[in-house]
Amino acid sequence: MTAVTFRRTPFFGVPACASLFCEELEAARVNMGFHGIAFVVMPNHVHLLLWWDADALPHLTISRIAWAVKGKSARRIVDYLKAGVGGVDGVGDGNRVGVDEGSVYPTSQHRNF
Repeated sequence: MTAVTFRRTPFFGVPACASLFCEELEAARVNMGFHGIAFVVMPNHVHLLLWWDADALPHLTISRIAWAVKGKSARRIVDYLKAGVGGVDGVGDGNRVGVDEGSVYPTSQHRNF
């Protein structure tokens, strides 16, 4: 599965936002029962390689997984950015808020699970 951020804004270039996404991916994995084979979080998109036993979990679909992960992580990221703790170019009025230049735009974020 590949998912792109709203207007391709590099939300995941802020390490805290990438971490929030990873936390929600892990929570969904535990709660829904799928397996994460591999994933990479890039500044404005994510790639996920997932697997589940369709016989054991016939109700589980990629749409349900995407809805769960994207919805919850988006809400947490928006709350984080609204709190003024971090920010990225292209968010709100286009001004950058609360992020050190050195902490923005890593080439990728990843985690094994």
